[in-house]
Amino acid sequence: MEDKKIIDKILEIVSIIKYNGEKRDFIEKALKKFLITPKEDFSLESEIKSIFENKDLLDKNTGNRKINNIFTTEEIFEMQDYILTIDASPEDLLFYLFEKYALYDSKLKSELGVTITDIIQFSLLLDNIYHFDLIAGDYQFNQNIFSSKEETYYPYNLQHPDEESIKTSEMASFITKESFIFFLEKGFKGQDLNNITKNIDILFDLISFDRPDIVQDNKLRFQEKPLFRIDNETFILLNTVHLLFGLPYRLDALLNKYSWYTNNKGKNFEKVVFKVLDEINENKRIEGEFFKDIGYKNGQLDGLINFDETSWFIECKGRIPRSDSFKGDISSVNHDIKRGVEDAEDQALKAIKESEIENKIGEKEVKKNKGILIIVEGMYPNLNQNPITQFKRKDENYPRYIISFLTLMEILRQYDIYYLKKFLDWRSDPEMPIYCMSELDYWDYFTSMQNGLEKKEGYEMAKKKNIRVIFNGRRFNAPKFIKDE
Repeated sequence: MEDKKIIDKILEIVSIIKYNGEKRDFIEKALKKFLITPKEDFSLESEIKSIFENKDLLDKNTGNRKINNIFTTEEIFEMQDYILTIDASPEDLLFYLFEKYALYDSKLKSELGVTITDIIQFSLLLDNIYHFDLIAGDYQFNQNIFSSKEETYYPYNLQHPDEESIKTSEMASFITKESFIFFLEKGFKGQDLNNITKNIDILFDLISFDRPDIVQDNKLRFQEKPLFRIDNETFILLNTVHLLFGLPYRLDALLNKYSWYTNNKGKNFEKVVFKVLDEINENKRIEGEFFKDIGYKNGQLDGLINFDETSWFIECKGRIPRSDSFKGDISSVNHDIKRGVEDAEDQALKAIKESEIENKIGEKEVKKNKGILIIVEGMYPNLNQNPITQFKRKDENYPRYIISFLTLMEILRQYDIYYLKKFLDWRSDPEMPIYCMSELDYWDYFTSMQNGLEKKEGYEMAKKKNIRVIFNGRRFNAPKFIKDE
């Protein structure tokens, strides 16, 4: 297959991703297959269809989609890889990145020549230029115009641009180092970008790959390498969402090579979490009290939240799941779950047992009812949903809730945050009949239940009949994925 035809097909597939953000995981899998083995007769329709033909998703008796036990834990990791930190707002994501990583600026610069701030800023600038198309002089990203006819893809319809708007729609683009530097010089006057332009080759190399790279690693993740390198100067941005939302994975993978990072990253993550959890003490609507770093006779507890009747024992785990876990490697998945979640549960249970001797932990009083809140870094799949992951809690006497830090940030700023203590009790139910991809959707469902009879009746009926209800709410998803009818 000629190089030009290969590039044209890549641009066409990338264009379709842009119009089908909620289906990008399936399209990206098909794109990977094409990059590894380019074929003249490649059909996106057939590739997407094959993903579903390999799994029996329907119950033969009812005709409904099966929910329980259809995916293994490693499949869940691989399927949900595209979610990443998508629950977070860009503002929260950047707060987290700078709070945790910027302190390593000087150390990384001495090792690599660039700082953490340079890497974050480079991705931000690339995203801004791509989206806002800062045109200066005769330089602009060369636009590829997608013009194939709209087709129906089984089992989903993929959205395409209207025929009338094709000529004016920016679809997929080439990016060159020359045009990028030109934009910086003309469009971002007054900013000190000298270190970025001076180290432009290093920065592009950090997030780009070519065909030999993906042939060698056929599960190469676009979250880590969102640019496809055509030659040393020219690239295709495969999916803009990965520029920012893939940054935690890229930075963690890069810094894991250095002991000055690995020896301190857990404590640094805790500091960022504590800074956010202090909101519990400042927001009287929450009606709770947060304490951090509680030492006791036989150990150390990361934190404690006391409500009027319940104490939640907090453990923070600053361990982003490794790349191999999202490639479906079961040994890596098991390692990440153990080090990232099971160890945290053990530590919390140890503290709970200690607290029951004198009804306190350290010098802090604890309530009769106790639960475990595990705050994880990065986007783990939904480990609270036992029928899907088979990840059961270790002690049935104590409710356990696992949540991503970035998702927790979003929940803590909700106008109805006064439901937090009730939500934690409800959400930690091991027999939860509602299934959501995002914890934000659980918040949506629960708060709707408080004032909506329909949601409450649906929940109670599903639990009584032991059936699973898939819920994708509009409160958090509508601006991102769900098209208003």
